[in-house]
Amino acid sequence: MRSQSLFVLALSLSLSLGAGAAHAALPSSGPELAHLAPKAAVVAEVALLETRTLASPPPPGRQVETLRRLKALGATSPDVMVELVLRRAGAQESDARRERGRVTLVAGALEALAVVPDARGAAVARLVLASPEHASLVLDSAAEVLGRRASESDVELLVTLADRGRALHEVTLSSQRARAAVHGLGHARVARSIRYLGERLRTVDSDAAMLADAAGFAGSSWAWQALGSARADEGRLLRAELIDALVATWPLADDEGRLAIGRALILVDATRAAAQLGAIESGLPSTLRGEVALLKQRLATTRAR
Repeated sequence: MRSQSLFVLALSLSLSLGAGAAHAALPSSGPELAHLAPKAAVVAEVALLETRTLASPPPPGRQVETLRRLKALGATSPDVMVELVLRRAGAQESDARRERGRVTLVAGALEALAVVPDARGAAVARLVLASPEHASLVLDSAAEVLGRRASESDVELLVTLADRGRALHEVTLSSQRARAAVHGLGHARVARSIRYLGERLRTVDSDAAMLADAAGFAGSSWAWQALGSARADEGRLLRAELIDALVATWPLADDEGRLAIGRALILVDATRAAAQLGAIESGLPSTLRGEVALLKQRLATTRAR
């Protein structure tokens, strides 16, 4: 009786939300998504989340709180998160407030799927990146799912998307999916992703700042320490390569790029970074010597903590 009443409630709520909510926006195909229609309880929970969030979208400054609540819910209800993504990704709302609610729902559901052991997370993330979805927050969240999983095929997909953006726009990553792909690669702590970011940094394109931020996250010493002793040697090698690329790029980058590279150097390996900067300091133009001295002071402060 309770399941039946929940289903009736879900149906009425879905009808009130319009056709976009009544039918999946993404095709639920592929082996990972081969499943029967969702249970009535899942349908009801999804419909309630849609109604509440679309009717009263969080203001821009409060979106993070809603994202966190969805992430917490996803730990116990991955089915709900999968349905939210399938129903709402790629289906833009005409009203700006409702669109903000839709973006919050889909991004929050993807962030939840990024941290739960459910293979469907990567499947729906790939669907999102192949869909007409336009919202950068949603695309970033989908790419993060693939980066966190870091399977060989998913990392290659992110690399392909990032390279496609470079090919289309020469020296920039103005494509939304290319930018999202770089963000996702920052969450993939494997050799392919880290070496790709290092190679791209050495090309010194106009998106050095974005590449450096992703590299800093991917090479973070704290993150690699959390991966355990089994990957310690691999981490030291990859992080050393990343420091070399960051330092080589630093004097050639623009102001924003050098700031981002400085942040990344602190995250990855302050000791090695300071030594590498010292080695190139004498060859820098006078306009950069004061700046590199300040950066070395920041790195020394970090090492002393």
